[in-house]
Amino acid sequence: MHEEKFKHWITVAEKYGAKLYAIPFSDVFAIVKEGDVLVGMSTGVANAKPDNIDILCDVFSDEGEYAVRIIEGIKQVTQTGESVHLEGADEYNAISIFKQDERIIVSW
Repeated sequence: MHEEKFKHWITVAEKYGAKLYAIPFSDVFAIVKEGDVLVGMSTGVANAKPDNIDILCDVFSDEGEYAVRIIEGIKQVTQTGESVHLEGADEYNAISIFKQDERIIVSW
């Protein structure tokens, strides 16, 4: 894994006593602790169980001007179960946050 490129995710994993894993030659990542996947990630999607939303929020904490909106959306979906749609600068920057199968999903 190109450690510099994924430094933020590695730092988040370490903060929670976990490690970042990647499947070689793919776009699949996971923050794992003691065999449990805390956050799963792939191109355009990240997810976590409600017990791990703090980690999910930290994953998105480096998203510049959108970070606060994404984190607030994650917390709102966790509390209410209602989906949140965040408009971006254009149609390609929109973010949907929703609950599915007991997981909080962030899709962009």
